[in-house]
Amino acid sequence: MWIAAIFTLVVAGGIYQMAKPPPSKICGSPNGPPVTSPRIKLRDGRYLAYKVRGAAKEIAKHKVFINHGFTSSKDLYIPMSDEWLQDMGICLITFDRPGYAESDPNPHRSPKNDALDIQELADQLELGPKFYVLGLSIGSYPAWGCLKYIPHRLAGVAFVVPVINYWWPTLPSEIRSKAYCKLPLLEQWRLRFIHYAPYLAWSMQRWISFPSIHTVLKKNPEAYNKNDLAVMELLARVPAPDKAIFLYLFFF
Repeated sequence: MWIAAIFTLVVAGGIYQMAKPPPSKICGSPNGPPVTSPRIKLRDGRYLAYKVRGAAKEIAKHKVFINHGFTSSKDLYIPMSDEWLQDMGICLITFDRPGYAESDPNPHRSPKNDALDIQELADQLELGPKFYVLGLSIGSYPAWGCLKYIPHRLAGVAFVVPVINYWWPTLPSEIRSKAYCKLPLLEQWRLRFIHYAPYLAWSMQRWISFPSIHTVLKKNPEAYNKNDLAVMELLARVPAPDKAIFLYLFFF
């Protein structure tokens, strides 16, 4: 009996160590990567890296924040030239969300904290009382946070292929079931596994490569609607050497 108990504890401890994420390598720290981008210091001491393009803030008609998606950063490719942005009077601000690239992680991260980070970035850059927010893919979560927590600062909000959680309790069950069943079967099982065993899924990715939604959808083009295909065809004409990277970041 004692042997079984000790064995169980050893196995449980091993699983815990496997599932425990490694410590973050913070940019600018002694063992971390170097800082190469402008950053601001936030209210809680964290640093947030950003990039500004287009019209100067003093003359810009529109100040637009872009929240990047998963596996992306402030350096995502956007098919808009600086000349076009200047002609349109757009000041475009991209930034590394907490824990991405050169921005410090936030252990207490939430949609509210993300929204307050955007507000503080706008204030430190002196962009004025109102700005636009665009959320790409999973970057729609901070955009939603802005709608909920700082609506008085928003001139407008847009969501581009937003990611949803099929287990949201406030999502009507009939809508959730209908949308979930439209996903390829492999993607359904992948989402179930990640939802019910997130730490195990994280640890297993060291040895097992889970198929990305990009890979799954390539094999199931029927998942796209007509509007998706029209936009993808239009973007495919953009004369940029890294347009394939942009399409991946934009849609997935």
